[in-house]
Amino acid sequence: MKQHEAGAVGGEPEKDSWEKWTEETKAAIEFEEDPHRAALFDNPRLVYVGKKTWAAMIALAISLGAPLGLTFVALNSILVVVTEEVGGQNLIPWVVGAWSVASASAAGVGGYLSDIFGRRNIILVGNLLVFIGCILGATARSIEIIITAQALIGMGAGFLFDAFAAATEMLPNKWRALAVGIVEAGINVPWATISGVLANAVARYASWRWVYYIAILWSFLAFKATALLYWPVSRPRGDFHKTRRQQFKELDYIGLLSITAGLVILVSGLTLGGETFPWNHPFTVAPLAVGPATLILGVIYDWTLAANPMIPLNLFKPKMFRRYVAILVVLFMSGMNFHAMSTLLPQGSLLMFTTDGMEIGVMSLPNTVTQLVVGVFFPIISHRIPEYVPRCTIKWQMVVAMAMQVVFLALSAASVDPNNYYAYILLTGLGVPMFTWVTVLSYAIAGMHVPHSQLGTALGFLGTFRSTGGAVGNAVFRYIFQTTSERVTAQRLRPVCERLGACPTDAAFNKLLADAVAYNVGTPDKLTDLSPQVRSALRQALRGAYGYSFRILFCATIPFGVIALLCALCIDDPHAFMNNHVQFRMYERGGLGFRKKDSPAPTGATVLFPGRKKPFDGKDGDLELMRVPSQSSQAHLNVETKSL
Repeated sequence: MKQHEAGAVGGEPEKDSWEKWTEETKAAIEFEEDPHRAALFDNPRLVYVGKKTWAAMIALAISLGAPLGLTFVALNSILVVVTEEVGGQNLIPWVVGAWSVASASAAGVGGYLSDIFGRRNIILVGNLLVFIGCILGATARSIEIIITAQALIGMGAGFLFDAFAAATEMLPNKWRALAVGIVEAGINVPWATISGVLANAVARYASWRWVYYIAILWSFLAFKATALLYWPVSRPRGDFHKTRRQQFKELDYIGLLSITAGLVILVSGLTLGGETFPWNHPFTVAPLAVGPATLILGVIYDWTLAANPMIPLNLFKPKMFRRYVAILVVLFMSGMNFHAMSTLLPQGSLLMFTTDGMEIGVMSLPNTVTQLVVGVFFPIISHRIPEYVPRCTIKWQMVVAMAMQVVFLALSAASVDPNNYYAYILLTGLGVPMFTWVTVLSYAIAGMHVPHSQLGTALGFLGTFRSTGGAVGNAVFRYIFQTTSERVTAQRLRPVCERLGACPTDAAFNKLLADAVAYNVGTPDKLTDLSPQVRSALRQALRGAYGYSFRILFCATIPFGVIALLCALCIDDPHAFMNNHVQFRMYERGGLGFRKKDSPAPTGATVLFPGRKKPFDGKDGDLELMRVPSQSSQAHLNVETKSL
């Protein structure tokens, strides 16, 4: 906390004013350490959120458009086109893997650092990393440079996941899902929603580099908007007596290095396996063994020796299973299904239905539009749903979302072999996007159960778990698909060849199989010596084989989805705390950005009216505080006390 933040704009800081502000803010932070009690004791009857807060929310949302909607979702749909120019098609998995490795490791680190150095600083660093990564990607002349760019962008995205914590603490508890929905809108509107069509359009009519060019402009806008509009409390843990140098010295460096290294090594091993090296190769086995071991050692150190641990033990105590740990499991398992399907479904469209890139992009629209609906519009009305659907609280909305993912992914098995174009689009479009709804509700629920001083850390590890789950899911489901398709394509193609007399020997069959696979994905110079009827028969046999492989794939999602559903049923419902309580608001800033002299401490409901020229004194009648809990609130407090 800089002392000039307590002074008037253009004037000298007043020591008494600064000390009073500091004490008020520290008291507010201590008050928020028990989020349940704080919500029930500080629940105003009326609540107002000013225009500056909404503007800051939009700035936070814009920040996630470039690293996720554009350079991840959109770019990944045209990686084959990218490699046609820069080469290195065998390294395509590393383009996705580099982003996943970096984001998974940076999400937890960014959350931890934001609790110490403030969310604004971490989000600005994230925007800067994305901006630099986009410039690097736009000027790349080799696949290795693109991989490096994606790693930088993924690291920035991991830091920017802290926007979820930043948004939820600024709005009333009842609007937490709405806050996450607004941030999620920055990914989906319009970028992720039109990602397939946009990427294929720019690749066809301009250049794939335009994905990066747009991302450069968008990330620059996000940086400027965040710098101008977002001014939260600078020290979420209230350690105003420490200098920034002291904070740096007291960081958990051993935990940071070991946990980050463990995640990087583990996810790298998952990316290497099955693509760059076989699963039994030493370069695959070693990371899969060393990564988890390093990660476990880092966690043990944090829970036993660290003075300022990166992973606080209290978040993983038995009482926190239903409040936090179960949510981690839900996101990990659901993320396995979502990230794997997000990668494999466009591939399925290519292998089973069409080789036209624009049509594949159009086929993805039901999926992305559903993500927009469940990730943005549903959260906006989440707090109103119980009024119209009794007992459908935020917990049960998550259960419904998770159940829909399980059911519709399982039903998708009926859309293939024989392949049904519209059923494939519809069923996967209803199942896969439910992860977005689950994610939004997870951030909203977890934020109401964890101490505010650890909010960034807790929500950061939600991002780590969903990204790591995605990496595990990509490895598991890619392996299932590859092994199944390699076996079944030969089984389905051989009878067709024998019937048509196209492959008299095993050597001829193996060559024909390779040519037929290439022809099926749009290589025009293959099978030219065969008649159109034979080529059509071979293509139909191959598409049926791929359909069977996807049927096995869809069935394989069921056990992971069921585990996630069971954990969702265990989650502690925070509905009783979804009221008008606000944890923290932004400073009131003057023309030069300094905090106004008469601005009260940025704590909760007492300062919800940014237009006020003096601290709330209870005389104006526009805001009534319930400092003494109501009878029903006291009952909830009694239950909370007994559970401790």
